[in-house]
Amino acid sequence: MAKEPHQKTNAELAQDLSTRPDSLVHLTARAEMARRAAVQDQWRSWIMLASVVIAALAAAASACSAYFAGALIRSLVHPALSCPSVSAISDA
Repeated sequence: MAKEPHQKTNAELAQDLSTRPDSLVHLTARAEMARRAAVQDQWRSWIMLASVVIAALAAAASACSAYFAGALIRSLVHPALSCPSVSAISDA
């Protein structure tokens, strides 16, 4: 009994693509390959979106860290310029 196109491996689909271009086997294999490519592209899009969000969060965390490190250094060098949140941290 023949497998459904979604149950076939890529090798089996490639073999089906080697049949006559106007045959039903060729057309279903071609449609299944296109469907798999679309699913893979959609997955790549989600991964790319997740990586952009993670990079933005990392950049924001880095900016906050640099701000507070700079404020801490300024408070140590010149205590009159210290902001209240940094002086509370440095007193602890």
